[in-house]
Amino acid sequence: MPKDSIDTLTVQSLEEYMTVVLRYFDGTYLFRGMSRTTWNLVPSIGRGRYCVDYNVGDEKETFELFKARARRCISIAPQNDWEWLALAQHHQLPTRLLDWSESPLVAAFFATLGWNGAPPKRRRAYDWSTEDSAVYVTHMDGPFEVANVKRSPFNVRKVEFFQPAHVSPRLHAQLGVFSLHPRPALPYAGPNVFRIIIPGCERLSFQAGLDTLGFSRATMFPDIDGLAQQLGWRFWAMEAREDA
Repeated sequence: MPKDSIDTLTVQSLEEYMTVVLRYFDGTYLFRGMSRTTWNLVPSIGRGRYCVDYNVGDEKETFELFKARARRCISIAPQNDWEWLALAQHHQLPTRLLDWSESPLVAAFFATLGWNGAPPKRRRAYDWSTEDSAVYVTHMDGPFEVANVKRSPFNVRKVEFFQPAHVSPRLHAQLGVFSLHPRPALPYAGPNVFRIIIPGCERLSFQAGLDTLGFSRATMFPDIDGLAQQLGWRFWAMEAREDA
């Protein structure tokens, strides 16, 4: 779906955002945060260099290699290919999945999270991107679940939403749901998709407000890495706000 055909509105504060999304917080909508408004709703396997010479055979081969080699790294193996695909997506293997959340505040957290492009050694937590970000909202016609996990996710003919068994604590914390795209290079064009723009100048303010509501690195990434990042972010964010 071309971005210019998507209904769009802009909010100027977290309070205004919450007023808007409360209209859609009835269990029939899903939310996806994206750190740039220039990005389409395209799965990772369909983006950039991956889509130039995209071949479903290469995608399947990479997926099978992941399954074979990941077993040594995990304590509990997924039960089917849908769960394997969710695990692969979670660990940043390019897949035909898109991440969504049942929570509009989780989506806002990921939309406003992001660096400004500084080299890694020079990054600080308050070196924030000033690009506008977006939260996409889509309406669900029915429950999001896999009715028959014996099907191969590579044989699905239309976009489906599903919520696998929690293959990681992060998926549970983020109220995660996936959409599976049989034609991964095409932007998602589901029913009633619209977009909420968050101005780049409000990104840090959104992060600070979401932190007070319990949506932070420590809660979205419930492990020792998330805890350390959260404590470091709070230290630098306070300094940034004092300097502002």
